[in-house]
Amino acid sequence: LITRKKVEGYKCIVVKDLFSLSVNNYLKILKKNQIVLHLAWFTKPGYYFGSYKNLKCLNGSIRLASACKIKKVKKFIGIGNCLEYANKSRRLKTSDITQINSVYSGTKIILYNYCKDLFKKSKTSFLWCRIFYLYGKGEPKEKLVSYVLSKISKNRPANLSKGSQIKDFINVEDASNQIIEVIKNNKYSGSLNICSGQGISVKKFIIEIVKKIKKEKYLLFNAKKLNKIDPNFIVGKKSINI
Repeated sequence: LITRKKVEGYKCIVVKDLFSLSVNNYLKILKKNQIVLHLAWFTKPGYYFGSYKNLKCLNGSIRLASACKIKKVKKFIGIGNCLEYANKSRRLKTSDITQINSVYSGTKIILYNYCKDLFKKSKTSFLWCRIFYLYGKGEPKEKLVSYVLSKISKNRPANLSKGSQIKDFINVEDASNQIIEVIKNNKYSGSLNICSGQGISVKKFIIEIVKKIKKEKYLLFNAKKLNKIDPNFIVGKKSINI
């Protein structure tokens, strides 16, 4: 692991800023025939859509990818996002067109296209995992599920939009298992959807979670405006069936 902090139980290379490393730095770390899973990015909820920190992430990722090609790593797996796709009213396929709608999605799309060209006719397989709406253990406290649970656990109201958007929510464990399958299996290539393949309204999704602890009365829908960046409908067609 190349990380900012030591992770117990793993061999770690601790660096202050992953995105400031040079190609030469990476060449000293990488080995031929390794599989590289590039998970790092700036994703602070409420800030990352329009943040210019995305540009630093893009530049650093280009250097990492370039070093991977030089070292002839076996696979380079990048992490994308469902927001790269142009808005649709049906389930999204990996062949659907992409469209820049924020600094975040724009830099992800640029990196995908750069790597697609970089690794063409190389010894390295290139894969791009577009993750849909993650929730579950370890998520930031500002994200939807954590925000709601933190409020209602103290018997305080959770202010929400009307919750009409249809989204493809996927538990972090299910998403991890799909990515592990991509690492282990050589039949996959190119862009992939990491999703549940099922759409549910935000309102219904939250109510189903809160029902388990019988605190629905603390959910205040229509208390906030809808996020303009959020599409009304975004559901993926599964690439990994496990």
